[in-house]
Amino acid sequence: MALKTKRIVVKVGTSTLTNELGKSNLRRMEDLAMTLSDIQNMGHEVILVSSGAIAVGAEKMRLPKRPTTMRMKQAAAAVGQCENMFLYDKFFGYYNKTVAQILLNADDIEDEEKKTAIRLTALRLGLRCREIPPAWQARARTAKDSMGVGAAFG
Repeated sequence: MALKTKRIVVKVGTSTLTNELGKSNLRRMEDLAMTLSDIQNMGHEVILVSSGAIAVGAEKMRLPKRPTTMRMKQAAAAVGQCENMFLYDKFFGYYNKTVAQILLNADDIEDEEKKTAIRLTALRLGLRCREIPPAWQARARTAKDSMGVGAAFG
């Protein structure tokens, strides 16, 4: 019996990407890469929506606590996004998967033209190229963006 291809969107955040000490949870990230790669190998389309860049960046920058100012949140997010992409590339690479990054902010998902462009980019990456794109909740794009932006494709 043939399985029907489905698009599966998985959202992970700080509690998934970090351990109780605030450091990157390498085991969980590797398990996530293996699981999503297996799902894609079964013929399904996979999109990974990931946040947690501020927490990962704050740890990498050795900040004593989670940043509270917009400036420090932006700095931590910039560092954390690089670290997370490095780890995603490493762990998905074990399973011969290529990762791509799509940065999003509130305007991107509220404006219909931008939303359409993002959807087409995700479809090209996830469907045509068979890549698994971590779509980031871009929290560091501008100071006016809300800090709780989500994303959905479909």
